[in-house]
Amino acid sequence: MYCSDSALPYMSQVSQLGMNDRVGNVSFEMPQSGDMVVTKPYSEQTAQIIDEEVRTLIKAAYDSTFKLLTEHKADIEKVRTCPLSSPID
Repeated sequence: MYCSDSALPYMSQVSQLGMNDRVGNVSFEMPQSGDMVVTKPYSEQTAQIIDEEVRTLIKAAYDSTFKLLTEHKADIEKVRTCPLSSPID
């Protein structure tokens, strides 16, 4: 699976740190940078579950961030429009 840099922490959380109920409390040793990868340390079915769980975590983070930004839109607008030298109310 290709994993973008922004998804790496979630991938680690699920596949290396065992922090996922669905995958379980297991740790799969992942290849280090520069290592030749011949086989994955888990099955294709487990890889699919890991991918689904990573997608779920990314979506939850996105939804949470979107909600915060939406709820605090007025405050964000204040910060955006005020000069750097003036205090923020």
